[in-house]
Amino acid sequence: MPKLDDVPPDQVKYPGWNDTKVPEDAECQDTRGMVGGRYIRCANPAKVIVALDDDHPYYMCRPCAQFNVANRGGKYLLGGGASRGG
Repeated sequence: MPKLDDVPPDQVKYPGWNDTKVPEDAECQDTRGMVGGRYIRCANPAKVIVALDDDHPYYMCRPCAQFNVANRGGKYLLGGGASRGG
């Protein structure tokens, strides 16, 4: 269920380029829009790390990751492919 970020965009913790694990409590950081200077995030449990043409990678759930790889030029950094567990 989408939810509003608890912190402003400049305080959101994103994964690093060399992270080797998605934390168990990580939520999908794909956005649905913005309200009052805060992002509305997908917030489903994150299973992968995807890099977009942006300045940092994102934690994502599998459906958001698949969409971003197929339609927005995203690249899996960790956990890519539908056949992998997670």
